[in-house]
Amino acid sequence: MSDRKLRLYDLLPEYVRQQDENRHTRTLLDGCDTLLDRLHGSLQQYYADNFPDPPADAERASQTWLLPYFADLLDVRLVSPLIEGRREEIGRAVSWRQRKGTLEVVDEIAEAIGQWEVVVQEGWQRLAMTPRLSAPLLPESHYGLAQPFETGLPQQMARHPGVPAVTPDFRCASRAGVDSGYSPVSQVSTLQGEDIRWRQHYPHGIPCHHQRIDAEGHFHGAAFDDASRRTPDLREPDWRVGHIHPRRVLLYVVQPDGFFQPGRPRVRWRQQWLDDAVLPDEPFLQQVQLYSELDHTLVFANRGLDAAPLQMVELVGVFNLAQVPGSGVGPSNPQRFRFLGLILANRLEADGGRLAFDRCALKNIEIHSTDTVTPVVEARDCLFQRLRAARGLVRLEYCTLLERCLVERLQASDCIFRCRLRKDDPNDLPPDPHCVRYSLILPDQAPADLQRHYHNSREAPVMFSENFGEPGCGVLHPASPPQVRYRAEDGTEPGAYHCVQLSLRFEAVLRKLQDYLPVGQQAVVIPDAALTLLSGE
Repeated sequence: MSDRKLRLYDLLPEYVRQQDENRHTRTLLDGCDTLLDRLHGSLQQYYADNFPDPPADAERASQTWLLPYFADLLDVRLVSPLIEGRREEIGRAVSWRQRKGTLEVVDEIAEAIGQWEVVVQEGWQRLAMTPRLSAPLLPESHYGLAQPFETGLPQQMARHPGVPAVTPDFRCASRAGVDSGYSPVSQVSTLQGEDIRWRQHYPHGIPCHHQRIDAEGHFHGAAFDDASRRTPDLREPDWRVGHIHPRRVLLYVVQPDGFFQPGRPRVRWRQQWLDDAVLPDEPFLQQVQLYSELDHTLVFANRGLDAAPLQMVELVGVFNLAQVPGSGVGPSNPQRFRFLGLILANRLEADGGRLAFDRCALKNIEIHSTDTVTPVVEARDCLFQRLRAARGLVRLEYCTLLERCLVERLQASDCIFRCRLRKDDPNDLPPDPHCVRYSLILPDQAPADLQRHYHNSREAPVMFSENFGEPGCGVLHPASPPQVRYRAEDGTEPGAYHCVQLSLRFEAVLRKLQDYLPVGQQAVVIPDAALTLLSGE
């Protein structure tokens, strides 16, 4: 229904409505209202189609098929894989061209194309330089300091932010901190929907997050608040090396959290609600929509499923669906269950029925249905820690499995398997038939021709984390080779995060900045987990 406030029946005089005892007039005018609603909606959409940029409020936006025509009109090269990013490219094209080459435009482009928070740092400011004794120093207030230093005390003047010192000062820590004084050097970053004003403290001190490799062999990169000066790094730049160079522009982006965003809502599920056929409590229904479709499918849906970006809702509790008395194993029955945009933090067990998942993170799924013809589990854009369907057919599309995949028959496309595919507990036999295509499998996965005939790859992916529940779990790291990050059939990212296209967003930012950086300058995108720490100070 459109947003027309006044209906035709409401325009009739009161005495006419009182005589409409059989509601014939109301029925006639309701039909006319339906036609007017469609005309009104068509006019609103026609008006919205004149503006390619996203609306300021939640009103209608132009249709997506019109965006290439707007781009041709303004001579814009669209590179963002996201619809929101393409709208920003068109709507701000003129503004970006007018300020081409400035740091402000670089920051705006990176945030618009990638749809994430970015902190920009110039590589030349990180270079070790010989200080000139005759060079004047700007006053301390320009750097956000309230009290000036004593010019006669070398130990104080060595901490002046304007001195290009190279030797770190072990008396203090170089870090970013929340700025409540609105100093001239402060910046504003939006993290988890909150605007945080911060600035750099003690640029000559010891970095709090320095580049290192821990005892387990994991690499930890330098954070955005590392302002220490070093010698030039002449290597080809990537997410790890080649940053300290006068021709580099460093883009520190928020490390992707995947399905496990910090501060996500958590609600408790109680099995007795389903067993007794009663409605869940109010806190549960505020986050999760529970309803039945016409084919009697029971749906558990995240109420913010259509929001961008999607904020997952975590369900705590054990699900026991379609239980069969006795052995707990039975033939598949018509009962259907569907989960949308949810995290199941505990176990889900179903003796019968069929399950469907879309954009979900599932810790432990066990299905006892016996059906090898029709799928007992269908999943798309999902992350599994353990999946067991030893008597049924499982169909997966754009999914990631971390620890276990034990199924009788498997149909998988564009998936990432960090575990061995098996069909039986005591044996190591793969599921039959072998319908796994355009996926990443283990190097020792049988049979040997699974890679050659079905376009699979045995390359090992690199992920930010493989621990279920941690931010970045299952998210492909830029250290993964291109044959891993673009293994899907359509040339995009396989696995659970295909819907958000993280790998393509990294590449799109670099491609877009090629047209807006000065000649010879090169941008580098660096995922930084320390950016999220600002919101916790």
